[in-house]
Amino acid sequence: MSHSDLMDVFGMYTPTELCIDKLCPSMQQYVKTCMQYTDAKPGFLLTAWLPFVAVNISNKAYMYNNSSKIYANIWSCIIGPSSVSRKSTSLTYASYTIKPHEAEMLNKPVKEYEQGTLVLNGTTLSKLMTYLSMNPGRVFLHHEISSWLNEMNKPYNAGYRQIITELFDGVNRTISNRDRTEKIVEPSLSIASATTEGWLFRYLTDSVDQMSGFMQRMLFYVVKNVDLNSLKLDNIDGRDLAVKLPEKNPTGFSVRLNQSGRTNVK
Repeated sequence: MSHSDLMDVFGMYTPTELCIDKLCPSMQQYVKTCMQYTDAKPGFLLTAWLPFVAVNISNKAYMYNNSSKIYANIWSCIIGPSSVSRKSTSLTYASYTIKPHEAEMLNKPVKEYEQGTLVLNGTTLSKLMTYLSMNPGRVFLHHEISSWLNEMNKPYNAGYRQIITELFDGVNRTISNRDRTEKIVEPSLSIASATTEGWLFRYLTDSVDQMSGFMQRMLFYVVKNVDLNSLKLDNIDGRDLAVKLPEKNPTGFSVRLNQSGRTNVK
C-alpha cells in the first residue's frame, strides 16, 4: 500500500494540540517544567516520557483482563520533521527522570550493571533475553527507531519482532541452549522512540509489517508542520533540568529491582 493509498483510505491527518490543563497534576507538572527549557510540543514531551514512567512501575503493579495480568509497559513513538520538532530533546528530558539510577549503575561492575540498568539501546535478541531474565522491567530507548526495525528484518534476526510483540503482552519465555537456560517471568518491556513521518509511511508499505501487531501497539504523537518563526533559537542550559526532574519525580514510584511489594490493581 503506497503513501497515496493510505491517504485515500484515512485522509489527511489533522494534528491535535494537547490540552495540558486536562492532564493529571503530576503530568502537568512534568510538561510545564520541561517547557521552561524547550519549545517542543507538550504532546511530544508527554508521549516521550510515558515509557519512563512505566519502567519505574515495571511489573510491580498490574490489572487483570480476564485471566491475564496487564502491566504498565508502554510503547511510544514521537513523529516529526528532523531538527525542528525536538524529538531527541523530548526523549533526553524524559530520560532525566531516571538519570540518578542510571548514573549509579555506570559505576558498578559489568554484572551488576547488566542486572540493574533500566535503559537498553542496541541489543541483539539473544542479549535482550539475557537482560530480561535478570530483570524483566526495562525500557528500550531509540532516538531513531528505523535502524532498530531494519535490524529486525535481517535474516539472522528472524523472529525478533514476533518475540518483542509477545513480550508486550507479558508472555513468559524460557530460552535454552547448550550452555544455559534463562527464564523470563512477567516481562514488562517499554519502548521510547522517535522517527520521521516519511520513514514511517515507507515502513508501513510492507503488508507483513502492517499485520504483525508490532506497530499497532505503539502510542504515536505526530507533529506535521513546525512554524519556524516560533522556534526558540536561544542556547538554553538544561543541566539543572537534569537535577530538577528526578527531584520532582511525580510518578511516586522508586526504582526497585526486587520482585516484592507487588500491587494488584483491580
